[in-house]
Amino acid sequence: MPKVLVPATSANIGPGFDVFGICFNYFNTFTYSNSSEFKCTGFPEQFDIDHNLVIKSYKTIFALANEEPQPIHIHADCDIPIARGLGSSSSCIVAGCMIANEVLNNPFTKEEIAKIATNIEGHPDNVVPCLYGGLVASKSDDNHLFTVSYPVHEKVRFLLLIPDFELETSKAREILNDHVLRDDAIKNIQNALLLLEGFKTGNEAFIHEGIKDTLHVPYRMTLIEDYAILNHVVYHQGAVGFTISGAGPSCIAIFTNDIPLDDIQLELVTCTNHWKAIELSINNKGTWIEV
Repeated sequence: MPKVLVPATSANIGPGFDVFGICFNYFNTFTYSNSSEFKCTGFPEQFDIDHNLVIKSYKTIFALANEEPQPIHIHADCDIPIARGLGSSSSCIVAGCMIANEVLNNPFTKEEIAKIATNIEGHPDNVVPCLYGGLVASKSDDNHLFTVSYPVHEKVRFLLLIPDFELETSKAREILNDHVLRDDAIKNIQNALLLLEGFKTGNEAFIHEGIKDTLHVPYRMTLIEDYAILNHVVYHQGAVGFTISGAGPSCIAIFTNDIPLDDIQLELVTCTNHWKAIELSINNKGTWIEV
């Protein structure tokens, strides 16, 4: 059976709030086949037919193509944890769009799929890197989607820290301040530019300074009980940057040398919650279908 491989993503990356996103080799896989009725297997119970983003996105593509949706059986094999700040909902949206487009013999380009997926999700910072791969900055405005890909130096490495608890994006947004000080806005612009240059060149000082954020991390870190411990552990073990992944609660640490994974995991036992440390490589391919 054909299948679509959809990668995990980490949005924001510090100062790139609702703008930056990066794609990793960590996947949800969805196989699909013709069926006499819509059927979903492998999903958690709460994501039945009526509450399934893959099916919803699949049907959206058919509606935009002015076609009656063809019933399909979709089976999920998911590694990306739900509500952890790793783009699990975006992976489902992209999967549904890509499968429908393939079933319809690809009437929509990847750029058009990106716009549709952004409209479904409400923002582009996860769906765009999920589709395109790599490190991407994006902006959606008045039905226009602007995307720019940036290089990442080969010595830059990423460590994901994934906890055993969830954090809903809606809760992580509610805690944010509605008003931003001018100085804070300026600092984030400065840091975002530094961070992109640091990723491009591997400059440790640029990454360390550039990953600092004033718009969302200071608020969301209060929802992550072990944040201060994680911050201490990764910097003690040689990280050059640390921040929240997406809306959290997962976090991401950046290194420019070998990551002492065993030593980090050993230190994490001091946390209140259980954390899993995973080193991940960048996926520059994005989402693809194997037929």
